[in-house]
Amino acid sequence: NMLDLFVVSISLVERVFEMFVQAESGMQEGPPGATQLRIIRLLRLTKIIRLVRITRIIRLIRALRTLVHQIMSALKSLGWALLLLLIVIFLFGIMFTQAVTSHRLLDGSLGPLEPGPQDVPLLHYWATVRRSM
Repeated sequence: NMLDLFVVSISLVERVFEMFVQAESGMQEGPPGATQLRIIRLLRLTKIIRLVRITRIIRLIRALRTLVHQIMSALKSLGWALLLLLIVIFLFGIMFTQAVTSHRLLDGSLGPLEPGPQDVPLLHYWATVRRSM
């Protein structure tokens, strides 16, 4: 990750710089306020890192918003396709029910009497439009 490389590089440069300053001044430790300055620098660095992360998240949110919009548009088309498919299935159900009813009328097996053995499979699958669908 480029951000990690940048943070580590800056830390290494800062540490090398501190070592040179300590070697030239002959001190083993930094000046008395060095630790406080280091803490302030670290806080500043963490704020910058948070800002970079927030911009990444905002970029992802834009992409997510675009993705959700595209899915919603696709669902609208899918809904119309399903409605068209339902209409086709309904029309075929009507045709099959009409064909079975016509067959039973011509055969003479349509009436108050019990259906014949040849009519049982027809009535099981295509007696009503709902069953035909």
